[in-house]
Amino acid sequence: MTSTQEEIYFEKHMRNKREAFDGMRAYHLSEIEHKKDAVEMIKTILTVTILVYGGMLGMIISGKVPLAFFSSLCLALLLFCTVCFISYKIVSVTNLKISKDNARYRKYAEEYVKERDILELDADLQLQDYCSAWKEVKDLNKTGFYFTKSILSVFAGLPIIISIIGSVFIVYVSNLL
Repeated sequence: MTSTQEEIYFEKHMRNKREAFDGMRAYHLSEIEHKKDAVEMIKTILTVTILVYGGMLGMIISGKVPLAFFSSLCLALLLFCTVCFISYKIVSVTNLKISKDNARYRKYAEEYVKERDILELDADLQLQDYCSAWKEVKDLNKTGFYFTKSILSVFAGLPIIISIIGSVFIVYVSNLL
């Protein structure tokens, strides 16, 4: 190869490596944004759950609403089931989207690694007594992707726990009155 052909070859692979890196970044940012959206929705559900149970409790204690009208057990269980369903749906749909983003991220990461190999970037770094920070992931259960999905699942449990406590408390207070 002539030096011009080598330069063209090198530039072509550098551009493709950059494109692969930008693709990885885009899908990673997408994952972060979906997580933020899910967290905001779950925070809203948590706030609404606390307000609704507080309102139910206030109406029962004030005596302004007859208990027969309230049927506290049915209402509490209905609200609990609604909170569980909505929290589950938000997390399952978000985690599915994050998984799809991560699959695209992995494709770009594979291409990025191949371009690094073609360009012999690690060899040049090793000549300088430097070990690249780039790591190929062997176990997806030890990546940020896995932990993001786990955090969402745990966080979605908060409105469900508050709903359980609220339901038990509503039934307990209504039985006292």
